Amino acid sequence: MGVLRYTLAGHINDHAAFSEIAARLAQDVEASEPETLAYEWFVNADADRFIIHEMYANDSAFVSHIMRAQENGNLDRLMGCTTIDAVDLLTEPADPEAAAILEGLGARVFQGIGGVVRV
Repeated sequence: MGVLRYTLAGHINDHAAFSEIAARLAQDVEASEPETLAYEWFVNADADRFIIHEMYANDSAFVSHIMRAQENGNLDRLMGCTTIDAVDLLTEPADPEAAAILEGLGARVFQGIGGVVRV
């Protein structure tokens, strides 16, 4: 089981709530999820669109991240202030549970054709 990477993108419907949940989630991930290798939030110049880049050491780290976010309400808070319009897998999960979560989000799979990542 290898590294799982994806991006999640969409429209920001409530800027104040989005800023609050972005800070809360980033802080929680940094403190509690050592197998989350990258968790980066980006907004465009108009602050009406966002992209989140996530990278996990393995599929189980991703599943744990999603389960924690569901249990503590952070996933609902994020969905409540955004409209997700793209989930793009940069690596495919081997674990059926991770695959099912991403399929439920309508994830599109992209195949790597080259490049370098140094982690």
